[in-house]
Amino acid sequence: MMVRSQPVIAAMVLLACAGCGSEAEPTPPARLVPAARDVVAEQWQAVLAGKSDTLELSGVTVADDDLAPLADRGPSGEQAGVAREVRLGPSRLSQRGVATLAAIDSLETLVLGETRLDDAGAAHLAQLPKLRVLNVPLAEITDAGLASLAKIPRLELLRVGSPKLTDAGLAALADHPSLRQLIIVDTPLTDAAVEHVRRMKLESLYLFKTKISDQALAELQRIVPHVHFD
Repeated sequence: MMVRSQPVIAAMVLLACAGCGSEAEPTPPARLVPAARDVVAEQWQAVLAGKSDTLELSGVTVADDDLAPLADRGPSGEQAGVAREVRLGPSRLSQRGVATLAAIDSLETLVLGETRLDDAGAAHLAQLPKLRVLNVPLAEITDAGLASLAKIPRLELLRVGSPKLTDAGLAALADHPSLRQLIIVDTPLTDAAVEHVRRMKLESLYLFKTKISDQALAELQRIVPHVHFD
């Protein structure tokens, strides 16, 4: 006959009676996600106070009205700091919201990761005098919109994607004085784009999901120091 040791029996009793005679632990309340407008307001106040130069909004879905706090320029219009970088993830911005961002003329980096930027919005961004980095991979701009982005005077890096762009649209970027890195995603470019790239002063070129042939890619590798493609 097998006899269990006392410690083992005690442990089994405790497991069997777990929760007996006691109420279940209450479920903790779900963590509240701050409203996008509150996040914008809090971060903007940090910028005005000179404590930050970045609006990191990639964790909330931003709509036009959520950007209303950006109209605040501090007491008497004075502010200790400026915003140099804005990063958005999901958004429902129209050209009105883009115009609000474009009014921050100190911007050097703007990431609109999931914004459906159109030609009207692109025209507003053309007014940013210090912008060096622009990331708009899910845009819906046409060649006219790309021509607007080409007017950004200090642009150094452009990441752009739009099913409405054509090879001819790249001509607008051909003579840009400061553009050095160009990343094109999900855009129906063909081998005809090569002649426009040839006129650019690029240091690196990234091509993802285009219609450019292997032969044309080989030619691009002779033109641009660093070419990456998928």
